[in-house]
Amino acid sequence: MSYTPWLKTIEPLVGGFRGKRVLDVGCDWAARLVQQLVTEFGAEEAVGVNLIAQDRQYLPQARTMCADVTKLPFAEGEFEVIVSSSAFEHIRGLDKGLSEMHRVLKPGGSLYSMFGPIWSTSYGHHIWFNHKGKEYTYHNVILPPWCHLLLERSELQARLKDHAAPPLIEAILDWVYHSDGQNRLFFEDYETLFRESPFRSLFVRGYEYKELSSKYEAGMDPGVFDRLHSRYPRNHNWLYDGMTVLLRKD
Repeated sequence: MSYTPWLKTIEPLVGGFRGKRVLDVGCDWAARLVQQLVTEFGAEEAVGVNLIAQDRQYLPQARTMCADVTKLPFAEGEFEVIVSSSAFEHIRGLDKGLSEMHRVLKPGGSLYSMFGPIWSTSYGHHIWFNHKGKEYTYHNVILPPWCHLLLERSELQARLKDHAAPPLIEAILDWVYHSDGQNRLFFEDYETLFRESPFRSLFVRGYEYKELSSKYEAGMDPGVFDRLHSRYPRNHNWLYDGMTVLLRKD
């Protein structure tokens, strides 16, 4: 996977990467992003952090660390740019994480993040597990939309009984209802967190991943939004599959 197109989109928004120290929060396992920041975009140094990353030097200026974003092992103002791809939906204690990211940024530094699916989207359960050597994700297992918010475990189990073997059904149910992989924040929760963080928000916006969301929309019925509103009256941004955010440290 190449992050080049994504980084080219971000580059002007953060004032460029060349000659800067860049932190990648939630880095990919192969450290492709931190390496590309150095080799293609001229970063002085790129460091990736993830709870499941290895402490490893990939290039003289590119490395990864096993680190918790809520307790970053860096000095104040150590980076000029922070980027994050598909990670914020997994961070528990995101308020503390935002405070830590703000701390390690230099004044004038930028944080750009793109993430999803979020808990309030139709496939917010974010299924992603391996069962008997095969990977099952929200891309190849299309569950009833918002089942994690609207259906009890027994109801979803009944809907799945004719579509998969019992062991696989149990694995799906365990993920949907008990996985700790998601922080279970709704779109509005993120808006509040960014607004109340020490950063200045330049933009916070939702996006729809139409190629995938259309598969879930096919399973919607006319009353689904009434049921969502009845159960979650404070929430209303149900069709955003993710968010992009640009924050600045003044």
